[in-house]
Amino acid sequence: MQKLTLAFVSILTLSVSQYAQAESISRAQAETLMAECKVFRTQKIEPLKAIEIDKCINEQGKEAETCSRLYDGYGETHIYANGNMQMGLFWDSPICDKALTVEKYFKMHPGKDKYEKGNN
Repeated sequence: MQKLTLAFVSILTLSVSQYAQAESISRAQAETLMAECKVFRTQKIEPLKAIEIDKCINEQGKEAETCSRLYDGYGETHIYANGNMQMGLFWDSPICDKALTVEKYFKMHPGKDKYEKGNN
C-alpha cells in the first residue's frame, strides 16, 4: 500500500511540476508567434471580407473595385479621428492574445531576452 501511495504521489508531483514550470519564450520565438497570429487572423478575416464585398456589389449595386477599396482594411484595427480605437477582429484568439502579451512584455523590458510566464 505504501509503494502504491508513493508511486501516486510521485506521478502527481511530476504532473503538477510540469504545469507549474514557467513558459519561456525568446524574442525570436515571439516574432514567430506574432507571425502565426497574423496568418491565423488573415485566414479568419478573408472569408468574412469576401462576404462583405459580395454584399456591397450584389446588394448595394456598387462596382467591384469600389467595394474592394471600401473593405480593404476590413477586420483590422481602426483608429478614428477623435482618437478612439476599434480593435481588429480575432486579436482575442488564444494565439494572438499570447503573441500580444509577449510583445508587450518585451516592449516594457527591452533588456530581457526571454519572456517567462508567471515571472513577469
